[in-house]
Amino acid sequence: MFPDDRLTYSLASLYLAFVPPGTPVLVFSDSAGTVPADVLREDGTAVTELDPLTVDAYSRVPLFQGPDDDSDTLWVRVSGGLPIAVYARADDRLDALETVTASLSLADDTAALAAPTPGVSAFARLIVAALADQPGLLVRSNPGDTGGTEPFTVEDGFGNKILVVGNFGGLWLNDHFKIGHTLAVGVDPNQWFDIYGYRIQNGLAEFAWPGPPGNMLSFADACQEVFEGTRAGSAGGWAVAFGAAGVPVVETGLPSGMGYAVELTASSTNMSAGTASGVFAYPVTAGGTYSAVIYAKAVGTARSPQVGMQWWNSSAGFISTTVGSAVATNTSTYTKLTSGALTAPAGAAFGAPCVVWPTTVAGERHRISSAAIYPSVETEFSPPFVVQPYPSGGQAKAGDKWRRSSSPADPNKRDYVCTTGGLPHQQVWVSAGSAPLSSATPQAVGSSGAVGTSTSAARDDHVHPGLQLASTSPVADAATAAVGSGTTAAKSDHAHPAASLQVSGSAASVASSGTISTSGLGVSRVTTSGAVTGVIVQSGTVSGQQVLVVNESANTITMAASGTSHVADGTSDVIAATTARLFVWDGGTSLWYRAA
Repeated sequence: MFPDDRLTYSLASLYLAFVPPGTPVLVFSDSAGTVPADVLREDGTAVTELDPLTVDAYSRVPLFQGPDDDSDTLWVRVSGGLPIAVYARADDRLDALETVTASLSLADDTAALAAPTPGVSAFARLIVAALADQPGLLVRSNPGDTGGTEPFTVEDGFGNKILVVGNFGGLWLNDHFKIGHTLAVGVDPNQWFDIYGYRIQNGLAEFAWPGPPGNMLSFADACQEVFEGTRAGSAGGWAVAFGAAGVPVVETGLPSGMGYAVELTASSTNMSAGTASGVFAYPVTAGGTYSAVIYAKAVGTARSPQVGMQWWNSSAGFISTTVGSAVATNTSTYTKLTSGALTAPAGAAFGAPCVVWPTTVAGERHRISSAAIYPSVETEFSPPFVVQPYPSGGQAKAGDKWRRSSSPADPNKRDYVCTTGGLPHQQVWVSAGSAPLSSATPQAVGSSGAVGTSTSAARDDHVHPGLQLASTSPVADAATAAVGSGTTAAKSDHAHPAASLQVSGSAASVASSGTISTSGLGVSRVTTSGAVTGVIVQSGTVSGQQVLVVNESANTITMAASGTSHVADGTSDVIAATTARLFVWDGGTSLWYRAA
């Protein structure tokens, strides 16, 4: 309240004179009297140019309320005189000071700590000028605390906790925790931790989550939330086809770990919902493999929706919709829907996630949350990687890292590194750990070398299946070459029995006009019961084939004519008793010729 000294006088004569009542009093915030001050009358009513403050009947400046900026000095001008400084009433200021400092009357730190009282709650600002070698601010919890106490808490203007130091909880900071060499806006700190779990160190970020990296969706489409900033619920691009846009709602206990969902309302006997379409969808590659994951819950009537993707060509022309199997939902918990492998059709250039309810009733409501599409076959939800660049976010940078916190079972296989940064649909993530060990049987030894395409490693005791060693005797030399059909390999010391060395197991009895066998034999043993004539020698099969005919009898063996016996010298060829004769087959004449 102003002013402390209210009397005003006129210098129009040699003596000080009272100023006439009703004389305007102008109030300024500067000593030059050029900037009008924003003041109110004592009762709080406005002061205007047409209704100014005026001198009262006792030549006094009226009481008035000063500006809200805590100014304690203003300047007034009366009857065109010079601006005169006036001050806020000392008594009012002392009263306010006593109120504010009522709890600061303890003599020293020892007294304050021994007898804690409610503290000051109305300071606009507190500056502590520390003594040499003394803490500038000391906060000590009460020894009578039973646990969970927060001896130091900072709240925002709405009463939400920003910073807490707890007896058992340590230091808790809502939103960002930054360590840097400067507080300048837009300067990347050396260390930065945010509420979602990202950690940035010297420009590179890392993140841990149970699921895989690679969610192609924007943060709002995937998580139904505005990233950083207000972190308010957002429907993103989710809307009912030919219907209303989705409505973000707060949810708790989502299996995915998110905090929002989108509520969709059916307008007919079925419902299909998706994100932005056409060229505003997410770029895909025709023939590529994709998959979709989402959580769904019925608000009133349980149904069996399907999750999948819609496809458009480069001109925004709709191609088709591909969805996975139907999964029954309920009204109490969220159910995960997965699409399995989805192949982008020929001509596809853009794709977007969609959820289809084949059966609904107009007005029926369903909720979805935690959506993902991947450029691979995945069954777990993960949020997109969107913390780069500082502080705007929305992307990843090459070199950023992702660590799966729960699978696969081998911890060395859970690390991924971003090799191509950018928006979520542009990112490429590759495994940074050791290649997984293959559980498949190694391939058989090939007939030629091959680079291969496998991304898994083999155990050091793996075995490539090859031809097994044969356990049977090798076949005899054949009269003609053959590819063969064996699936086993021969031992290094195997031996093929030559056909020219085969001996008939017993001496065959030959009668007149009978035939001496040569098939597969190198030695053909024969006998007779008496002298025989007109004998035939079985035809050979390959030129150069040899056969030794052994006459074990005491009788002669005379061949038939050459045209019948297949022996070149026909009836002139007589094998004496107990002798042998060697024949050689000539394929050109189809005759046996005696060699000895």
